[in-house]
Amino acid sequence: MFAVEGAISRDMDIADVNDYEARQESRDRLKGNGQYKRLNQLRNALAHGVRPWDQRLTKAMANEADLYATMKGLFTDLIGNRP
Repeated sequence: MFAVEGAISRDMDIADVNDYEARQESRDRLKGNGQYKRLNQLRNALAHGVRPWDQRLTKAMANEADLYATMKGLFTDLIGNRP
């Protein structure tokens, strides 16, 4: 769940991370990013039990190892590989 917010923060200038309007601009900008859309859809599926539109996510949610690999890939693509 926090990865969506992490992706937004990563997209922003560090000085603006607590500025609501700047966060909204970043969120709007990321809506065009396919990986962000998948991460947000996965977050909604896990948090609210809604069915993902992306069948790859539905498949990943059926298997713990696939879910882990999917989440790791999305996190790495959007947030980066940080220690």
